[in-house]
Amino acid sequence: MSETADDLLASATEWVERHRDSCAARGVELGVERAPDGRDNPSLWIDFAGKDRLARLTLWASGEAVLAAVEVSSGSVLPEVQLEVADAGALEVVFGRAVAAVAGIR
Repeated sequence: MSETADDLLASATEWVERHRDSCAARGVELGVERAPDGRDNPSLWIDFAGKDRLARLTLWASGEAVLAAVEVSSGSVLPEVQLEVADAGALEVVFGRAVAAVAGIR
């Protein structure tokens, strides 16, 4: 069963706050920003900043998500990944994937 829109975005924000220190220890800084109010499908932008890579996960309340990344030194844009996030468990997987990509873990 999927979470409500507010629950999903709140879970994402809480994940960032819970993991901020552990990600920083791996060289990944986290940031989160909520899209302006009044949109039909509210969203968050979650940024993952590492030494060599930057990534942004755009997460919509509908559960749709796009992960985009760039290599800092070359400016190369990595292929975007479109994802579906139905609940907090799926958030763990998606966020783990983003942190690993930015930290350079394969």
